[in-house]
Amino acid sequence: MAAVGSTAMRVLDDMFFPCTIESISYADGVAVAWTIRYMDDGTIECITDLDELVLGKDAAPPCVSLPLVFDQVAPFLTPWEHATVIRNLSKDLRALAMQAHRWLTLVVGPEPPDIRLDRYLHWLLHLPTDAGLVKTSVTTLKATGLHVTDRDVGYIIRQCPRLLHLGLAYCPLVSYQIFPLLQFPALQLGSLDLYMTRVVHWEMLLLKAATGDIVEVYPSGLVPFRVAADILAAATHASHATMTGIEVCFVDTIQLDATAYVDDDWGAKHAFSWSRAILPVVRISGETFVFRSEDDMTRWLTEKPQWAALLATPRALRQRPEKAKDPLDEQAKLVFASLQEWKESLESQVNALTVAFMQAQEEHRAAKDAYDTVERQRVAVEQQANRAVLALSMGRDSAIELVITTFIGALLWHRDMGRALQLQHFVVWDGLLGHTMAMQLYDAVVRLHQVPGDGLAFERGALAGGKTGRNLRYEMSSVRGDDVLWLDGTESSCPPVIVATMRQIDRLVLERLGAVQAELQRTSLTRQRAMVTCYPGQGASYIKHCDNPNGNGRKITAILYLNPHWTDTDGGELMIHRRESALVTIEPVLDRLVLFFSDARVPHQVAPTAVKRFALTVWYMDWDEYMAAQLFTDECTHTAERAKIESEIRKFES
Repeated sequence: MAAVGSTAMRVLDDMFFPCTIESISYADGVAVAWTIRYMDDGTIECITDLDELVLGKDAAPPCVSLPLVFDQVAPFLTPWEHATVIRNLSKDLRALAMQAHRWLTLVVGPEPPDIRLDRYLHWLLHLPTDAGLVKTSVTTLKATGLHVTDRDVGYIIRQCPRLLHLGLAYCPLVSYQIFPLLQFPALQLGSLDLYMTRVVHWEMLLLKAATGDIVEVYPSGLVPFRVAADILAAATHASHATMTGIEVCFVDTIQLDATAYVDDDWGAKHAFSWSRAILPVVRISGETFVFRSEDDMTRWLTEKPQWAALLATPRALRQRPEKAKDPLDEQAKLVFASLQEWKESLESQVNALTVAFMQAQEEHRAAKDAYDTVERQRVAVEQQANRAVLALSMGRDSAIELVITTFIGALLWHRDMGRALQLQHFVVWDGLLGHTMAMQLYDAVVRLHQVPGDGLAFERGALAGGKTGRNLRYEMSSVRGDDVLWLDGTESSCPPVIVATMRQIDRLVLERLGAVQAELQRTSLTRQRAMVTCYPGQGASYIKHCDNPNGNGRKITAILYLNPHWTDTDGGELMIHRRESALVTIEPVLDRLVLFFSDARVPHQVAPTAVKRFALTVWYMDWDEYMAAQLFTDECTHTAERAKIESEIRKFES
């Protein structure tokens, strides 16, 4: 029973509107009117028919499934509406329209307005679905009645890899040219409907799918049947009918002699080869056509009114007349024959040269292997000779006994310099030259600093220069306070003891370390000019830096200290920054050699000096990296480096 305050559903035209009962009017104790308020907009209305109210548990409106409604509406939509209008109504409908299984069968027609047909086909096949594009999902495509061309048909077949059935019924522009267009290995087509097209005698042009099966082709079905009128009248059965000006009759082909009565017409000859003996014949406006079966005739009679405007009379296949021989064609054939002969001659020559080239490669490879063997032997002998000279210059019997004599701090002790350099990235060795030779080197360096030789004069140490060394350079004593002299050992006034020292360091690095240290074995090392440095005291220092911060080619830094009277208060120690803020301090005492990698693995600095501090520094270059920096640094990199250097100068000045 309806009660005041209860909820109900108002039913109007099969639509449900939720409401509440506000009041009930009675007459003689019987309810005659109900006042309701709609929940959606608050409108009040009085009704007198209780059947318009649904009360109790049935008050909830029935739930209509959107996919169910879509399934009922979708068959009545054209592809244009399916792909444009429906997709733009809501997200739910877009999701339903993008389901791939809805595109398994695609009916292309009718053609939409204001768009070219080939573009419409391309756009339709490239619509997105939840499984890719439409063309990857469609298995059946029907283009009934559209003005598609043979080229359009070939495009459809190649774009749809899963297409099994293609319907082209009543397509007036389709011709026999579709058969050569469909001759390709990846054809997956199973059947092709060419009903009411120009294709009549398709049996001469078979299609095979990629599986090897022959594609089932449904031809035009409207075959001209031109026999003499009296023969046709005599063979006509009594059962016939007339439909809208079309006379239908049946012909018994067994009673006809195909060779005697057929008027040299392919269609009539073809009709005698069909499996059925009694064939339906149709007369239209004086033209006579024969059908393969009564089913074909029924289909044509049913669909003809719809496609009458598109129906074109099928044309028989005519043999193309032979073309007259053209003298230019004959001359072209001769030219092509001579070119083919020339091509074969060139191919034989190329083959012979290829064989000769491969033999030359084998001989070159064998000669190179022999050369490499001899070269390795020569290098081994040269290394032994250099080690012997190095041992004799140091007053030792054998160069094999060269070991690290001193390590600084609590670092690991190693007797193998290569292993020590690999583990801690630097090595310290005391007594490289011996005291006598070290003092001679010290005296020569002091004399050069006090009395410059011919063309040999100390200058203030410069900073930056970039990767190539040719970029912006500047001097700033608060950053670097040493005086430097560059030597390569070929100067006329260069002291001989400096040349001998450079050779000594070369033998140690290039021969000893280069042969045993794994990283250096893979590197082509070459020495740069030596640098003699003098920190003049008065707090001169060099802030924390790396010798190769930007790939300038420096691989190993070798520093030989020349300070015979150094004390703890003199300063000038080399401070190597280790990980976790640890520092290794190396005193610059006489005849102490420090070797370390020049890159970012060994950042270092020179502590402020109180007295003059002398050292000889030599850099050993990675030749490949050095040449790459010199040759392949472009203008853009050069400009960026200059901007960085200018920013660095401003930072130091501030």
